[in-house]
Amino acid sequence: MEFRYLAMAAAMTVTGGCHSGIKSWHMKSKVENGVLKIPFYDHSFGARCFDTLRCRVLYENAYIVNSGSPSGPFTERDRDNLSGGWANLDFPSVTRIVWTSKDGTNHDEKIDLGEIFRSRTVRYAPDLDVNDVNLRVPPSAPDIVLVVEDRSIHVYMKAWIYLLHPTDPTNRYSTLRADPVVAYSHTF
Repeated sequence: MEFRYLAMAAAMTVTGGCHSGIKSWHMKSKVENGVLKIPFYDHSFGARCFDTLRCRVLYENAYIVNSGSPSGPFTERDRDNLSGGWANLDFPSVTRIVWTSKDGTNHDEKIDLGEIFRSRTVRYAPDLDVNDVNLRVPPSAPDIVLVVEDRSIHVYMKAWIYLLHPTDPTNRYSTLRADPVVAYSHTF
C-alpha cells in the first residue's frame, strides 16, 4: 500500500473523532459481483431526536440523548450533518428508545443494532460507482446514527468511501464520499 493512502486514512481517522478503526485496519475491501463490500468491526454511535416532546436513547448503559424538552423538525441540513461521537468496538445487543411523539403518544422501543448490521459491511449510496472506489485505502470505522423523528425511528450509516477520481473535476481533493444511508426505518 502506498504510504500516502495509509497516511491519509490515519489522519482522517484521528480527525474524524474518537473512533479508531483499530480492528478494521486489517480488513480488505473488495468489489464482488458488482457489489462493494467494505467490512467494519468498530463504529461510532450517535443519536438525535426531532419532532418529539421528550426523548431518551440508552446505548450501552449510557444516555446518548436525555431530553425532556420538545425538539424541532428534522431538516436536510440535519441529515447531511449526522455523525457519531460515542466510540464502540462492538455492538451492544439492544438500544432502548423512550420518547413522546408530537401527538403526545408515549413510545418505548428496543432496536437491535447488531442484527441490523449483522453483515458487518458498510452501507453505501445506490448512485455510488463501485468501480471508482479506491480499495487500497483501509476502511475507517463508520458512524451509525439513530434518529427519532416524531413516530419513526431511522438508523443511518455514514462511512468515508475513498474514490479513485474526484467527484468535482475542478477540485482534486473531492475524492471522498460520506453519504448518510438509511439502514433501518420503522414508524410506530
